Amino acid sequence: MKEGYKDSVLGEIPVVWKIEQLKNTSNQEKHSFIDGDWIESPYISDSGIRLIQTGNIGIGNFIDKNKKHISESSFIELKCKEVIEGDILICRLAAPVGRACIVPNLGTKNITSVDVTICRPNINVNKVYLINYLNFQPTLNRMENLSGGSTRQRINRTNLGKIEIPIPPLPEQQKIAEILSTVDAKIEIIDQQISETQELKKGLMQQLLTKGIAHTEFKDSVLGKIPKSWEVNKIGETCHSFAGGTPKRSVKEYYKNGTIPWVKSGEVDNDNITSTKESVTELAINETSTRLIKSKSILVALYGATAGKVGVLKMDACSNQAVLAINSNVDFISNKFLYHFLKSITKTLLVLCQGSGQPNLSKKIIDNVNIPIPQKGEQQQIATILTTTDDKLEVLSEKKTTYQELKQGLMQQLLTGKVRV
Repeated sequence: MKEGYKDSVLGEIPVVWKIEQLKNTSNQEKHSFIDGDWIESPYISDSGIRLIQTGNIGIGNFIDKNKKHISESSFIELKCKEVIEGDILICRLAAPVGRACIVPNLGTKNITSVDVTICRPNINVNKVYLINYLNFQPTLNRMENLSGGSTRQRINRTNLGKIEIPIPPLPEQQKIAEILSTVDAKIEIIDQQISETQELKKGLMQQLLTKGIAHTEFKDSVLGKIPKSWEVNKIGETCHSFAGGTPKRSVKEYYKNGTIPWVKSGEVDNDNITSTKESVTELAINETSTRLIKSKSILVALYGATAGKVGVLKMDACSNQAVLAINSNVDFISNKFLYHFLKSITKTLLVLCQGSGQPNLSKKIIDNVNIPIPQKGEQQQIATILTTTDDKLEVLSEKKTTYQELKQGLMQQLLTGKVRV
């Protein structure tokens, strides 16, 4: 064994570290490790005391959405436990079981729901250290292993309280917390930049795809007011589109050693489609309804969880029947402009899907969508501006991934004591 380390239920840890059950990291005051309250719908009101729900608890962050309240009189009648700023809330439901966050200042008096455990750490435990250890993947895995439930996983408070936590000396906890918080702060800044860039793009799309660039004269159209020099056509009149197909699974030769990427609707969830989980053979292309799609084609998911989403294919591939491939007639419209237009109407496509009386989008529905057609030069300018914001979002996304991976590496080293600070 390495000098300065000892064996424990969690493996080798520094000799100066202790192991405590989670319930023992709380102070001995009332409501220091206890579940929230069962609040039935008749008690819900528009204002008053904030009810923090399981959906408000992220992995290390508080998600300020779906605001519900109860009245002060209900709080007293139900003998609710008050949640205060700085409390740790641990969600006992998936997904994942055991995720936790620190309660921020919400500007209200707060309570929480019955599937959330309130943990109020004692003075020997740094809250930020503890929250990072609770959201450490090996800890979440242990909580999942102690969970039950046939339809939805849940860990009971007794098992939750038995989760072992390594406790370094307080100064070391504080230093670990400081290092991890520095990375969190950087990720938070990047998230803010992503949000601002998304809002910028939203505004640009609204402006450029309806009013264009530097126009002063407008006319009425089926799409509303558009620049006088623009035309309106249906997508089916200016583009060529087709859906793919699924080769028979029973014919192994269609899949075995396949070299042609095969896109399923669930994989149309990114702006750039660069890889697929499955591939098919040339035999499948030749003998089945799936067809080769050229790189730079636009793909639209027709149904499933990603229905209405749009992406650009970055390699030659084929697809299943739930994906529509579209290529524009370059004499009228550029693929890049078409792509940004389709991205701008994702919600409209879903409404069309529901309004058609069918659960799915289809080639017919999309072919009948009206699209504004500026002059080719203006199309290119608009596409360039919007592509620039997409590029910025991609860079920010990659940067965020880098910092997230950095944090995971630091957690693995610091929260196990492999590297001391």
